[in-house]
Amino acid sequence: MQGRPGKRLDWITLVYGLGLTAFLLVVFGQATNAIYDYPVEFLLCFINGGLSIWGQLLSVRREASIHFISFFFCFLFMSAAPIVQFGAYNATIFGVGHLALWAAANALVFTSIGIFYTYRLKTPENEAKTPARRSVPPSGINYFLVFATTIFASATAIVLFRNVLFTSRTDFYDETLSIFGDAPTAMLATTFLLSTPLFAAIIGLRASIASRNAIWTILFSGACVMAAVPNNPVIQPRYQLAGLAFFLIDYMFYGKKTKALVVLLIAGVLLGPAFQSFRHSDPTDQSSFSSDENKLVGETLLAMDYDAFSMSCYTVLTVENDGISWGSNIVGAVLFFVPRALWPGKPPPTSWVIYDMMSHFSDVRTDNLSTPLMAEGYYAFGWLGALGIGVLYWWLVSGVIEFSREKFDSWLFLFRCVFAGLVLIILRGTLTVGVSALASYCVAAAIPLFLIRSRFGIPRSLASTPERHASTLRTRTKYSHSPVKSARLGGD
Repeated sequence: MQGRPGKRLDWITLVYGLGLTAFLLVVFGQATNAIYDYPVEFLLCFINGGLSIWGQLLSVRREASIHFISFFFCFLFMSAAPIVQFGAYNATIFGVGHLALWAAANALVFTSIGIFYTYRLKTPENEAKTPARRSVPPSGINYFLVFATTIFASATAIVLFRNVLFTSRTDFYDETLSIFGDAPTAMLATTFLLSTPLFAAIIGLRASIASRNAIWTILFSGACVMAAVPNNPVIQPRYQLAGLAFFLIDYMFYGKKTKALVVLLIAGVLLGPAFQSFRHSDPTDQSSFSSDENKLVGETLLAMDYDAFSMSCYTVLTVENDGISWGSNIVGAVLFFVPRALWPGKPPPTSWVIYDMMSHFSDVRTDNLSTPLMAEGYYAFGWLGALGIGVLYWWLVSGVIEFSREKFDSWLFLFRCVFAGLVLIILRGTLTVGVSALASYCVAAAIPLFLIRSRFGIPRSLASTPERHASTLRTRTKYSHSPVKSARLGGD
């Protein structure tokens, strides 16, 4: 469906776009010392950066938060970061054959597909600034159940992790292993336990504000603060914090404040190095590609957190040496919940395979590696897989955006907000981590939404009655009209 011109970009978005353009030009200019070694790669990454900036601006006009964050990933991880890394000569893999060329081409294809689908999105027109209130607001029972869920889950997390709440991410991770045993169980359990109270508090807060219930609004505001204690940046990974923050903006503002994501993403990138210092108890124990010899604009992009492009190169090398996986990596990611004890031949995450290959070329100081989504597709079925996974991703997220508009209390809108929060980890990879995080978040968010939507002890016919007839049907004994007339009015 063809997009329409829509509203003009506001000054914040324009300044943001100009800022990204200036940043791209600066990092390109300071890396010209390497342009003779990687001329085509430089050009492809630069074009990808320009398309990604256009995609972000287009996404703001379409009020498509998932698309906006996706293009932000394409710009930062697959354009600006590799250009900075080219100029710093910090990745040996870039000079091996044409690996960087194929990785840059793969990223450019993914971004181009996104531009096509984003341009076809309808621009929201004539939408009310404030969405209509619920025809029947949640009852006190609904509010109480959601509030109790928030308080109970928050208190459980605070008590369970009380010794490591403000230490470091490494100490927190070790504590989760000691409590839950193995790493997969620990990851799923902590993700569910920590995200549930915050999802419940946000869902309850939006419902209470929409129904203008001051008491519950105050209570849920306090619950949000309590839920934020175990979800603090000292012990939680940045992608989880970003996911919860993106969900907060998209859900609380009914998917209509994509511009707020602009500010949040800029703040996240600027504060990223500060959050990184909380990863280890020893501040000197950090994994980075960078050296202190040269100070560059965008030097933060030399950190291993931005290794997506180099991991794409290693993926191409793995396929050249060992062949494609014939989709086993995708099957293993989708069936992440099946334990290896029941499935001894379960495919390992792609990052594990890449780790073995990478160890032959460099000193790998961490196994916390990424595998971008486009690289997962390439590893599965070669160029056909890279093209197919790009089309599938952009088609899926475009459908979610299109069909969830103006359905702010629907399950699809909830999925949209959860997905928007996890776009960065889904695209950065590895796919197993992204899928498992998405599943955990969806279950954690579905519980409070079910509790706020259900009508406990109220007949379905009464719960679905429009608000203008609620006074007629408030009790079973005091009707202002005869039962026949009341039923007829309720069916209007």
